[in-house]
Amino acid sequence: VGSIIYGALGFLMTTICCRKLFSQASTIFATIFIWMASNVVYYMVFEPSMAHMVSLFSVSLLMTIWFLYFRQLNPPTMRWGVLIGLAGGIVVLVRLQDAPFLLLPYGHILVRWIIDLRNRQQAHARQWFGIGATAMLVTAIAFVPQLLAWQILYGTWSVSPYLNEHDPAFYWLQPQIVGVLFSTFHGLFLWHPIFLLACVGLFLLMKRDRLLAMSFLILLGLEVYIVAAWWSWWQGDSFGGRMFLNATWIWVIGLAALLEQLFNRRLLAIVLIAGGLLIAWNGLSLAQYRLGFVPMSQPLTWEQMTVDRLRLPWLLLKRLP
Repeated sequence: VGSIIYGALGFLMTTICCRKLFSQASTIFATIFIWMASNVVYYMVFEPSMAHMVSLFSVSLLMTIWFLYFRQLNPPTMRWGVLIGLAGGIVVLVRLQDAPFLLLPYGHILVRWIIDLRNRQQAHARQWFGIGATAMLVTAIAFVPQLLAWQILYGTWSVSPYLNEHDPAFYWLQPQIVGVLFSTFHGLFLWHPIFLLACVGLFLLMKRDRLLAMSFLILLGLEVYIVAAWWSWWQGDSFGGRMFLNATWIWVIGLAALLEQLFNRRLLAIVLIAGGLLIAWNGLSLAQYRLGFVPMSQPLTWEQMTVDRLRLPWLLLKRLP
């Protein structure tokens, strides 16, 4: 129940922000397609003990506060600095891998401070500096419980299973980027093409807001690089690229940008048919994976990802008494 609630709240915040950029139809269908045609639904329902829905929620909270209250020219009130610092603390408490998402709000605050200094807007510059300092302090304080937990449990202030279970844990000069994105071994775009469509939408978003789109693409690039450099770049017994569920807020906005273009060209029927097929395809993939028709810890063959997947309904019917 908690997993479903966290995921739903994350999607709710995402749709509120997405609606500021795109039409209601584009927002609703983008949300439905990312939810049902990706691995979100699997980790929301079938793997509730994992941290992915809490990660989705915490990143969505951070991004939503930044998007709604920090993008105007004038600095927000100090309470929003406290809240975004707290949201940042929650993000790193849940998953250290999600820390790059802090770069967007903190980087934005830094840039606004520098711009106001150059423009001799001393009052605004002082406000941005105070907000940034407060946010960083609150984030650091919010992370203290994790440090205490590590000290109590392991006798050290810093420990991570990502670093301790394999030596070396990361191959920074040999990232498996192609594998992470296109491998049959849980490749992000190959297992769930809806994410590739969302990336296309982010490039289309450049026509409307180049800086926003570039910020999103840079964040996604950092996430891809981190996962690709990890020794277990296939992400263990993963249903698709599970390490990228943290970026659901960005995926929805990217897909909405693509759908907006298609709706403007009156291609609603094509969108509905393509979205329905992707949802059905994801359902077959989920059943394959969950019911043991394909291995969880090995690369799939092309036959398993195509012919066997299409034959799955018939195989299930044969199992019925």
